[in-house]
Amino acid sequence: MEYTSKVFASMGNVTKKTLRHYNKLGLLSPSRIAENGYWYYNDEDLKKLQLIKNFQILGFKLKEIKKYIENDFEIPRTIISKKKRYVDEQIIELELAKKLLLKIEKKKDLKVIDALAESVEEEHVEWLEENLNKDQYKLVQKMLSSDSALNEHEKMIMHLKKFKKAYRQSAKEEMENAISSVKKIFYNHQLEEKTIRLLIDFFLKANLQGPLSTRILSVKEVVKFMEML
Repeated sequence: MEYTSKVFASMGNVTKKTLRHYNKLGLLSPSRIAENGYWYYNDEDLKKLQLIKNFQILGFKLKEIKKYIENDFEIPRTIISKKKRYVDEQIIELELAKKLLLKIEKKKDLKVIDALAESVEEEHVEWLEENLNKDQYKLVQKMLSSDSALNEHEKMIMHLKKFKKAYRQSAKEEMENAISSVKKIFYNHQLEEKTIRLLIDFFLKANLQGPLSTRILSVKEVVKFMEML
């Protein structure tokens, strides 16, 4: 069946401007151009358009999609794994945002900025109580209130920044060293491996809730850190 560009755009939930852009890039061209200049598309074009949109949902750029179209949509498994990690990162961000927004929404008597600060602190305490056994919770509380707490926090930030630099340089050994240094800070307080992992995971995800300018690691770097931990 044949469709005008207007009908085709409506069926594909895109604009005619988008169709012109796809044609310019060589992504999707009309199956026929009439003598009067009208563009016409068919059912195969509609399937192709849906594939393009699905690839965009997965995080592929138009130039990447064009390359795969030219290769009959043959995509290396490594690329699929990479895109899965991308989706995982987006899920983490959305879950963090939703959780924080729900807390802020309940604090109707406070300004948004005050509600945000209070919500983060509440989440910290709630998380510790819910995820740690009684003995480990006491050790964590003792660690956080110790005279060395501020210095240890600064050390952890320093090692996380070292991890960030090593990650960008694809230096695996340096990344592993940075992770070991972070864990050592917690080991000094007789914390269990499970507790250390939970605390680091919470700290990194909590940090992602803040403005981009205050984030120590990006979402991608957090995912990699936790994979290697």
